Amino acid sequence: MTGIKFAATASGIKKNGNKDLMIALFPEGTVMAGAFSTSYIVSPTINWDRNILQSGRAPEALVVNSGNANSFTGSHGYEAIQATVSAVADKFGLHKERIIVSSTGVIGEKLPHEKITAKLDELSDNLAEGGLENAAEAIMTTDTKPKYKTIKSEIAGQEVTISAIAKGAGMAAPNLATVLAYFFTDAKISQDNLQKIFSDNIEESFNSFTIDGDMSTNDTALIFASGTAGNDEVGLDGLGKFKQDLQELMITICDTIVSDGEGVTKLAKIYVNGAESKKSAKNVAMSIANSPLVKTALNGSDPNWGRIVMAVGKAREKLDLTKFSLNIGETNIVKNGELNPGYDEKSSTAPYMQGKFVEIFVDLGLGGTEVQATVTTSDLSKGYIEINADYRT
Repeated sequence: MTGIKFAATASGIKKNGNKDLMIALFPEGTVMAGAFSTSYIVSPTINWDRNILQSGRAPEALVVNSGNANSFTGSHGYEAIQATVSAVADKFGLHKERIIVSSTGVIGEKLPHEKITAKLDELSDNLAEGGLENAAEAIMTTDTKPKYKTIKSEIAGQEVTISAIAKGAGMAAPNLATVLAYFFTDAKISQDNLQKIFSDNIEESFNSFTIDGDMSTNDTALIFASGTAGNDEVGLDGLGKFKQDLQELMITICDTIVSDGEGVTKLAKIYVNGAESKKSAKNVAMSIANSPLVKTALNGSDPNWGRIVMAVGKAREKLDLTKFSLNIGETNIVKNGELNPGYDEKSSTAPYMQGKFVEIFVDLGLGGTEVQATVTTSDLSKGYIEINADYRT
């Protein structure tokens, strides 16, 4: 990424010796937009970063550690942030109030910030624009693989680059649950426009997937625009392609997170239309996506459509049952509120459910064929239970 340099290392926070610390340095004039966990219990890193974002101060660096959430440790959490940003500011000649920090890992254990500051010389020596993969590896927790991707877009006829790194495998649900995701672009764009685009895209991506319905204390999604691409700065009307390309990248990253979820063997997309509003459609889709019975049916390759109907009903959203329909894949199961008399499970949905990707289509019957909500979810397996039962021990 032009103008943005990365470095990563193993600091010893993780007991297994894997990479657990990364840094990104930004050129002067970089702007930032973002979104954070909506949990009522959050890491002090959330408050620190939110304050920088709301102040409009240009970010100069991003420091992320894994293996320790720096959460629920009283005054030590803020002291750890102060020690980290002060050392980074001194080492790289930066302003500590412009240094973004994030942590992920076990909650309630004091962050050994001295292990971070002891590695700053090594990070400095290894800074490079091509360090995206190493940075992605350093923020992993129970992820099985690093999540990163780079795409090209365009603003005002000028090619721009957008890259992303992310982590997330469990404790994942809407409103940025247990996710750290960072996007980097060389596009020149105002902070206001960047925030507007990012917030809109968050709703269709990070707020539209779930693994287990739980929400973490450290969830953060940020985008940094260095402005080094050389494009003319334009208004929102001229940012349509950039917004769409960024949205597709964000959705891809979310799908990657879900597919690599703890114990996940299947990815599912749920589409809802015919609702009285997008909000209503989203609520129905999330009710299906978070249902343990639906998720275990996915795991068992069982086309138990009654569980889907149950999940629709418990969402308590308005519908017209006489026009309600349900499809799994291309197969129509329920039509006009009744079982389709031509439905043959053995020849249609049973073999379809054996696949690794399942699509569920719900029409609430209130009119309109356009999909109003799309939510990504996963199955719920014995592997998920084993991973989380043994997470600390």
